[in-house]
Parts: sequence; C-alpha cells; structure tokens
Amino acid sequence: MSSIPDSRTGNRQWTIALAVVCLAHAHFLFSLGRWMWGRAHYQFFPAVLIAAAFLAYKRRDTVQLNDSFRLGIRTGLIALTSVLLFVVGSLFQSHWLGYLSWLTAVLAIIWHFTGKSGAEQLRGPLFLLLLILPIPLNFDLKLIIWLQQLASQAASWLLDLLHIRHNISGIAIITVQKSYMVEEACSGIHSLFSCLCAVVFFCVWNRYHLFRILAVASVAVFWVLAANAFRVFMVVYSEARWGLPLDSGWRHELLGVVTYVIALGMSLSTDRLIRFFVPMVTADSVKASTKFHTANSTIEDLQNTSAKLKENLERFLSKGRVTQGATVAILLAIGVLIYAPLTIADVTRVVRQRLASSSTTAPVAPPSAGYGEALSVDNAMPAAVRDWQLVNVEKIDRSPDDPLGMTSTIFHYSNSDLEVAFSVDGYYDGWHDLAYCYTGLGWKIKNQNNLTGNAAAQTTALDLYKDSGHQLVSYFSCYDSVMNPVSPGEKTIGAIRTFDNLLERLGAEAAPSTETVVPPVFQLQLTYVGEQTLLDLEQQSLQSLFEELSKHAIEHLKEKGR
Repeated sequence: MSSIPDSRTGNRQWTIALAVVCLAHAHFLFSLGRWMWGRAHYQFFPAVLIAAAFLAYKRRDTVQLNDSFRLGIRTGLIALTSVLLFVVGSLFQSHWLGYLSWLTAVLAIIWHFTGKSGAEQLRGPLFLLLLILPIPLNFDLKLIIWLQQLASQAASWLLDLLHIRHNISGIAIITVQKSYMVEEACSGIHSLFSCLCAVVFFCVWNRYHLFRILAVASVAVFWVLAANAFRVFMVVYSEARWGLPLDSGWRHELLGVVTYVIALGMSLSTDRLIRFFVPMVTADSVKASTKFHTANSTIEDLQNTSAKLKENLERFLSKGRVTQGATVAILLAIGVLIYAPLTIADVTRVVRQRLASSSTTAPVAPPSAGYGEALSVDNAMPAAVRDWQLVNVEKIDRSPDDPLGMTSTIFHYSNSDLEVAFSVDGYYDGWHDLAYCYTGLGWKIKNQNNLTGNAAAQTTALDLYKDSGHQLVSYFSCYDSVMNPVSPGEKTIGAIRTFDNLLERLGAEAAPSTETVVPPVFQLQLTYVGEQTLLDLEQQSLQSLFEELSKHAIEHLKEKGR
C-alpha cells in the first residue's frame, strides 16, 4: 500500500475517474439541484455538499490507494448497479434515479482505488450526500401536512393548559382575536430537514456507528417537533395574552431562529446524555469484550467460524479478477456504448425544450384580480341551470400566502336535494392541487381522478371524507390569466393510479410540453359537503353542472377581456 501523494499515476487515475463520473451524471445533478432549489424545504442542500466535501478533505490523508487496480467482484457489482440505475434514469428522465446512479458510481470508484480502508474513511461523506436525496412519491407533501396537524394539535393542547379560549379546525387555530393558519413554512419541515443534516454531520464527524447515528437523529426529530409546536403555541399565546403579534415580520423570523437553536442544542445535549449512559467504544474494545476463551466453548467456535467465513467472503469479493488493462477497456466500452449515447440524448432533449420555450412568445398577463368579482358584479352566472337555483353569492378574502388562495367568490346553488358551491379561487403560479389543501384541513382522500373526455379534459374530481362521517365531493379546473386551461398535474398526494404516475413521482420529469402558462392561475371549483354519500347519478349531475357553469364563466370573462 502506498499513500496518495507517493503514487502520482494512481492519484491521476483516481481524479480522472471521479471527473468522468461527475461529467456523465452532470445533467442529472443539475436537474435535481434546480428542482430542489425551487422548493424551500430542500434549499439546505448546498450546505450539505460543502459539509461532505469538507469532511472528505479532512480525511484525505488517511486514504491509501491499492497496490493493484484490478477489477474485483464487489466493485464490479456496485458499478453494474450504477449502470443499471443510469439506464433506467435516462429512459424515464428521472434525476432521482440519476443521483442514485452517481452515488453508487462514486462508491465503486472508492472501493476500486482505495479498497476497504478507503471505503471506511469516506463512507461518512457519502452518507451525508445521501441525505440530499428528496423524499420520493410526494411523501414530503404528506409529511408537511402531518407536521402541520401535529403542530396545531400540540399547540392547542398547550393553550388548553393555560386556559386560552380557542377552537381548532384542521390546521387552523381560531381565537377570539383572529384565526391562525399553520402554513407550510410553519410546519417545521425546513427546520426538521436542516437540523437532521446538522446532527448527522456532527455524528459522522465524531465517527459514530450507524445505530448511534439513528438514535441521535431520532432524538433530533423529537426536539424539532417539540420546538415547532412551541413556536406555533407562542404565536397564538403572545397575541391572545399580551397583544404581541409574532405571526409576521422580524419577530416571527426571530422566533423561528430561537426555536431552531433550541431544538439543535437540545439534540446535541441529549447526545451527551446518551454518551454518559452508553459510552463510546472502539471496534477493538468491542472485539475484546466479546471474545470467549473457555476451552471447548461453543460460542468461541461459532465466533471463529463466523470470522473465517467473513474473511473468506471479503477475500472473494475484493480479489482482483480482471486485469487493469481489461478493466480500462470495459469501462471505455460502457462509456462509449451506454453513457455517451444516453447523455447526448438527454442533453439534446433539454436543449430542444429550452429552445422551444424561449422561441415561444408568451402574452403579457392582464390584471390578475377580480375574475370572481367580475362574475358577481355583472350578474354573469346563470340564476338557474336545469333544476339548480342560484341562492347566494359571497366573497372571502384571505392572506396572500393562504394555501386556499388569496380570494374566493362563491356562488351557492341548490335543488330539492342538494346544496353546492361554485367558486372562483386564486391566485396560483400553476395548477393547484386541492387534494393537498383539503388534506391539510382534516379531510381524507377516498378517490382522485383526472377526468377524460372532450368536455372534461381539464377537470379533476376529488372524493374525500372525515371520520365524523362528513363527505366532500369536488370538481375543479385551473385557467391562466389569458383563459387557457392548465393541465392537471400528476404529482399529487392522491392515490398512485398508473405506472407512469409512479415513475413521475419517483422524480421523472414530464415529457416536453408545448403548453404555455401565463400566471397568475385561478381555479374554478364545484364543491358538495354533507353527511350523505352521493349516488353515481348525483355525482354525474354535479359534474355536468360544473362543466356548464365553468363554460359560462370562461366565456363571459373572455368577452369582457379579463
């Protein structure tokens, strides 16, 4: 074995291999980075990259290169896994799978050039890089909703203890003074992810074993949830008791920083408590303390047999099976026949998509406010549609960052059996996932469909329920500011219906679309809420009513040039 500084050839090959792997996966890494930067709860990832690079730099002197660079079975299996992930990720345009391919390729390079000793030294930085991987299948959205509900319920419990009169509705806490919505930013998802990364970095820096890392991370989750519930409680309590608003401005930001520091400090403090009861031990001391030297001991025989099997397996996996020249030839063949064509195809697709989007001149958006108000002021909505009668019209104004939208104009219709609400809600940047909003308000998804057919091509149907027995049926569509329909998104929190949707939720990008959306986007919705479950005929009647009212509203807005 020779150290890296004394082996210029090996060091050069090591560097070239890492550079080639990063270059081959560059389009995946760039796409994932851009996607994560567009979501606030993943914007911590540059700090994790810096931390992993710093940790690898600090451990560089302890990494030694192998005497021979012959390809072994272990390295070959890891490399084969990376190639398969790359192929699947390219076919389905998935930066999520592409990132996994990059990580396994880096792992294969580490094992190939440095062997077991190098892998043990650099597994910490690789583990940190694994934390960047987003939660698949939109479970992060479900996690946000769960955190919102937990924070509101825990805060409500604390308010009860201190005799603060309030009511709770889903993720909203309502006091005598005002209503507080536990929004996505207040759910604790930002502090949860970033605090976990900070705690794991601390554990990796101190070379904790995996089980100890998991224990400390679990403790960190507890303290983050507790601190966030306390933050929501303080927002409500301070204004109810002292008249001090903490729900916006610098006070709200300062409260968030303070609770984050408390959660991180308590996590590290609990780690010290764990170390007091379960002291850190070295691998040698563990082996020594578990070694039995009793004559004819069954346990000692089992230990010896296990050690021999492990040693033989390690020798089998690590032994070079392919010469260095043949290894280089195999890697070149994989690069030329697999990596290069797929990478070129992916890059070409992205370039064409960018050129197509840049060549499309998007119309200038008209004023965004007043769609629903215009319909009510002009008496544009029909007073009767078949057996449905217009009963009432109301307008609701909310905060600009409310997940339900800043404003809603609601037209109430009824017939002899049912009462429904047709609303114009807004405004959003793109297609609005009502399943996310209603789930946050305590509803559970029974069914979700993007309806097909000429009349309902842009309509999404939701069927929800509560444990209390209440039912909610909603039909909704989205339109941009020039009255063009916005296609429903598949990345929702509803049920996974097709294999294509599953792949998209794994991170696959949608096929290039010619649709040009001119924000802001508003939403048309027909909603039924009641205790009785609707019959199929009644649901068809609601769908038909929604289509007629939507068509009437859009035609009127187009005529008025809204």
